[in-house]
Formats: sequence, C-alpha cells, structure tokens
Amino acid sequence: MKLFRSLSIRKKLVAIQIMTACIVLVLAGVAFVVGDIADSEKEMLSQLSSSALIVGQNCVTSLMFMDEEAATQTLSSLNLQPHITQAAIYDEAGAVFAVYSRQGEADFIFPSPQPATQIFTRNHIELFEPIVHDTRHVGTIYLRADMTGLREKIKDYVLDALIVLAVGLTISLLLSFFFQKNVSNPILNLAAATRSVSETDDYSRRVQKESDDELGELCDGFNKMLEQIQHRDSELREARDTLERRVEERTREVEELSAQNLEQERALRREMEKELQTAHDMQMSLMPKKSPQVPGFDLAGRCNPASDVGGDYFQYFRQNGRLSVSLADVTGHAMEAAVPVMMFSGLLKSQMEIGGSLEEIFGRLNRSLHGTLDRRTFICFAMGELDIATRTLHLSNGGCPYPYYFQASTGEISELQLDAYPLAIRPDSEYRAQLIQLEQGDRIVLCSDGIIEAENKEAEIFGFERTAEEIQKGCIDGLSADALIERLMEKVNLFSIDVPQGDDMTCVVLNVSGD
Repeated sequence: MKLFRSLSIRKKLVAIQIMTACIVLVLAGVAFVVGDIADSEKEMLSQLSSSALIVGQNCVTSLMFMDEEAATQTLSSLNLQPHITQAAIYDEAGAVFAVYSRQGEADFIFPSPQPATQIFTRNHIELFEPIVHDTRHVGTIYLRADMTGLREKIKDYVLDALIVLAVGLTISLLLSFFFQKNVSNPILNLAAATRSVSETDDYSRRVQKESDDELGELCDGFNKMLEQIQHRDSELREARDTLERRVEERTREVEELSAQNLEQERALRREMEKELQTAHDMQMSLMPKKSPQVPGFDLAGRCNPASDVGGDYFQYFRQNGRLSVSLADVTGHAMEAAVPVMMFSGLLKSQMEIGGSLEEIFGRLNRSLHGTLDRRTFICFAMGELDIATRTLHLSNGGCPYPYYFQASTGEISELQLDAYPLAIRPDSEYRAQLIQLEQGDRIVLCSDGIIEAENKEAEIFGFERTAEEIQKGCIDGLSADALIERLMEKVNLFSIDVPQGDDMTCVVLNVSGD
C-alpha cells in the first residue's frame, strides 16, 4: 500500500484498472472452477451412493445366510468401475464379512464400520451406508473411490483460467494506457503548478483551465486559493502565536494539576493498602494460628486467599471430649466476601456455645444467615464433629465439595456424598449428618472449591480426580496432616503456574495417627 501511494496518478489509474480486471477475472475463474469441482464431487458421490445401494441390496441374501463367497463375488463386480479401489461388507456385529481391493492394493487396512457418512480426503472419497432388509439393519457397506482423475481435471481448469487471466490483463493494460491520459494530464499540470508555488512562494501563478468538468472546477478553486493565501498567512501567524501562548499556559496548569492528583492518588493507594492489610490481619486472626494437639490425632489447616482478603474460613472447636472441624466458603472475593466471613465467624462461635447436634447447629446458622445476608450472598459450610474417645465422626455438608475419606485398611479414597443447600439460600433447608467410624491411619480431608477449580494456561481445571489422587498418594506415603496439605498446595500451584490464583484455596486434614 505504501508503494501504491508513491506512484504517479497516471500509474495509479493504470494499476487500478488492471487490478479491477484481475479481481473480476480471478473471481469469475474461481467461481467457475469451484462450482465445477463441487458438481463433480457431488456427481461422484451420487454414483458411489448408487453403487453402494445396489451392491448392498445384492449382498442382503449373502449376509442373511452367511455366504461369504457370494458376497465376495458380488463385490468383484466393482472392477467395472476402476475408480473404486476398495470395498467391504460388514455383518450386523460390525465384523468384516467380505472385501474387495483393486489389483495392486491388496494390503489396504479396512476401517471399522461407521453410521451412514461420507469422508473426503485429499485423493479419496470414503462412503459408509447401512444395509437394511425389511427395516432391519443386517450390515454395512464401505466403498473407497480414487479422486486422482478429478484432481487432474482441476489442474486443467486452473491452467485454462490462468490463460484467460493473462489475455484479459493484457487487453486491460492496453486500454488503460489509452484512456488514462484524459484524467491524468490535467491533474499532473495542477501538481506541477502546486510544486512551483511551494518552491518559489510565487502566489501570482495561475493554472490554465482545460475543461468544465470537476477537474476544471479544481483549477478554479486552486487559483482562488492562491489569491487568499497571502491574506490568510498573516492571520494564521497571529493566531498561531496566540495559540502557542495559550497552550503553554494550559500545559503549566495541567502539569501542576497532574502533580497534585498524583500525590493524592499515592496517598489514597497507601491508605487502601493499609486498610487491606488491616482487613487481612483481621481475617487471618479469625482462623487458628496452629492446630490443636489431640492425643491419637493429627490436625492441620491452611487458607491461601486469592487477594489480600478472601471468603474462605476454617476453625476448630474442642469441648466435652469432642473436637469439631469446620470449613466455610463465602460467595465473592476480596472485601465483598471478607465482611460476611467476619460476621459468620462470630455467629458460628455463638452457635457452638449454645451446642446441639450438627443438624440443629446447621439449621440455626441457616435461618440466622438467611435473615441477615443479602440475597446474592450465601455460605458453603462443612463441619465434622469427632468423638475423641470412640473415634466416631459425625459429618454435615452444605454446598462444599464432598469431603474426602481415606481408609488405611484398603488404601482407597472416596467422597462422602452429603448434599444440601448452602447456608442462607432457603430458610427451611434441612441438613443431615453422616456417621463414620474412623480407624488408625484413616484421614478426612475438607477442601474449598478454589483447589478443585484452579485453572492452568489451557483453561483446564485441577478437578476432583487430581485432588483425590494427590490426597491418596500423600496418605499412602504416610505424610502428616500438615505435609499432606503442603504437597496438595504445591501440586495445585505447579498445575496452575503462570496463571493468577482466581479463588481462595483452603484445606483441613484430620488424621487418625494413633500416637
């Protein structure tokens, strides 16, 4: 395009006419060739479908009576159609019943049967058609045809199109050289006058008008413009000086204002960072700094927020020979979720002090939150209540990913499928508890969806299967609760490397150590 702009008007006119003719000829040629190719392929496919129908019907009896020899003889009739290179009959079960290959292509590997379909490759057409007898599917026929002849025909079409294009361009070139002078000569004269005025500042020069068309009007306008330029020059210089003074004054004002705004922005950013750090410290203070020491059990929990503050939360409660382990995930991120987390932490502590079964605690929490949170906010919550003496665990779940249960006796891991609405969605939701008898070496793992839904650069998620697999490996390797969380977080971070963390990641592990 840059080269085209630098050409003279004469050459541009010639080039435009040639390009227009070339585009028209190419489009016409391409349309003709493409249309003929499509018709040829359609005709070949129609012939192939007809052959498949005829041969398939002729093989119905052979398939019904399992007469492979008769089917092979029927297929051999295809040698009258030299473009068909391979054919096969498949029985009702999809096994090859009879085959045909053109001479010299006996080593062809026949594909598995497919539903009625046509497959176009570079040099072949493949066709699958069902063989039906009295509405019953008794087999499938496969035909493979050579398209080499069609490709040769395409080459001939392209060669003919190139010849027509060359002849058309030659004629267009000759005509363009003849007709472009009527347009280019007046424009070239006007350009020469413009160049002379620019070099000499001689505004007394005039361009001779040769026609009454648009080019003549252009010459009149050019001459009139020369008369006005000298007068406008003085006005322009005065306006330019005035504008420069105003620009300088405005620039100074903008620079001063920008400096003030920049300082205000920095101060605001420092204040926001301070508030975010305070909120982060407050949220982290809601969660335990270390896990409780319980004889016979190994506990660990960790929360990695996606931003300075987040919506995940976990906590332990120990009273009357029982240990409660909880994990919560509030909808939203950052400050949007942090405030409900702080409110939920206090509400949960008060409900734990009141006591009761898990079903009762979940019910009270749900009703209180439904009347307090806005309609767009809800809380996924899971809690397990462990009887330390008997190693029995009551577990309830409202919307969190299913807890993982590793059984040391079998080395297997499973999901504890407890389904219920998250808290604050419906005031009348019911929550049930599942009883698990834990044995030495068993582990219960609670995870937030930030671990499950962590993405990599290909937009794949870490997923339930990878999570279960990594937990199972760590349990089999005998990792402690804290080491198990560390390994799981490392695997998730490695999986989603170079991708910003999109959600809070929280994990709590209960290990029956037996120590």
